[in-house]
Amino acid sequence: MKIRKSTKVILIVLCALILIVSGYFLYSLFLKGDFFSFLQPPISPEIDKSTVERSEPGTGYYLSAELERSGETVSSQDSQYGLKILKNGSISLIVDKGKFFEVWNRISFEATSLSGYVSGSNYSRQDNDYYYGTISVIIPAKDFDNFTATLTKLGKVVSLNVLTKDVSGEYVDLSSRLKVLEEQRNLLLGWLTEAKTVQDMIALRNEIQSVETEIETTKGRMNYIEFHTEYSEVTISLSEKETQFLKPGPFTPIIEGLKVLYNALIKSLFGLLFIVVILLPWGIVAYLVYREIMRRKARG
Repeated sequence: MKIRKSTKVILIVLCALILIVSGYFLYSLFLKGDFFSFLQPPISPEIDKSTVERSEPGTGYYLSAELERSGETVSSQDSQYGLKILKNGSISLIVDKGKFFEVWNRISFEATSLSGYVSGSNYSRQDNDYYYGTISVIIPAKDFDNFTATLTKLGKVVSLNVLTKDVSGEYVDLSSRLKVLEEQRNLLLGWLTEAKTVQDMIALRNEIQSVETEIETTKGRMNYIEFHTEYSEVTISLSEKETQFLKPGPFTPIIEGLKVLYNALIKSLFGLLFIVVILLPWGIVAYLVYREIMRRKARG
């Protein structure tokens, strides 16, 4: 029975498609471990969503946040001192070449306009005349969300992280400890006025000095908490991109779709190469066995 030419073409195309799909399947299964990876939408490089835990309101970006609570459950004394929340963040931005100092000065301006200040900064120029640097600013904690939202509009966001920590319990414990230490110091001072021997006076003075050291340490920690709950630190990493950002056009979805197909085709070719590498030695062995069998039959 003769096969038509059109049928042969269809069979060849089907075989080619089967080989491509098989190649991609083997490549994805053995080398990547996920056959349908190319069908999944790529995660935006702006935010690493593998670490997303919550969405920061008002920014439009997902933030990686960690909420810690120190000590035991805070008692009703919280209402006396109020919540003490430490909130800091970091953001990495990429801007067009030539706009580094424009954005750098804008960050400083935005911080000072909120009654904040630049706590540290450094930048350098690379060999290819591109700048990169880091700037840290201190701003009122109440303006943290608005400030980070403004930063996201100054360039392309590579990463944005926020760390919040509830230290209300620690602050309550420190306040209670401070009262106890002060009462202890007052008691020791009273004993000192009644001391009758030099040895007792020296011992009491040493004890008072030790208590006062603990008082200063406790006050220092309380002052640190008070300041850092009223103000937040934001660290901005800024760098220039070698080529300007391209705004999405009407053909962007088509181009992205072609890129997906191209990647799938490349992976299929790798899969076919993988098949050849695995089957080629067995094919050579089978061919040699077949030749040996045919040669023996010819002799017989």
